[in-house]
Amino acid sequence: MNRFNGLKRSYQKNRRYELHELSIQDEDYISLQNLVIIEKVKEYIKENYRDPQLSLTSVGEEFCITEVYLSKLFKKATGENFSKYIEGMRMKYAKELMDQNNKVADVADMAGYNSPQVFRRAWKRYYGGTPSENITCLNR
Repeated sequence: MNRFNGLKRSYQKNRRYELHELSIQDEDYISLQNLVIIEKVKEYIKENYRDPQLSLTSVGEEFCITEVYLSKLFKKATGENFSKYIEGMRMKYAKELMDQNNKVADVADMAGYNSPQVFRRAWKRYYGGTPSENITCLNR
């Protein structure tokens, strides 16, 4: 009887491990339908990233998806947070504008930031330093 109980415990332990593996695989799985949605979301962001009102909420409403679900799905599909993705697009565009010697306030507005102060903080977070410092260093 002890041998039977030992085999039973071993089986249950292995079975839990197998179930755990399945749940991990299920967490990583993204359906084709969801991948299509994320590609549409990325295209929408590409067309609208200069809008200061662009947010997880507004995109969720556009695609009839809750903020929480969109956030998790976006992270799972792209490996990047939604807000970091938008910030990256805005910063790349802002850098192009700064390279053309535009004023910081104008660049902030054109890149989709509500104020130059918010833009400067985002620039520092993304590139390090201030926009003026970075452009001066690049032009030397």
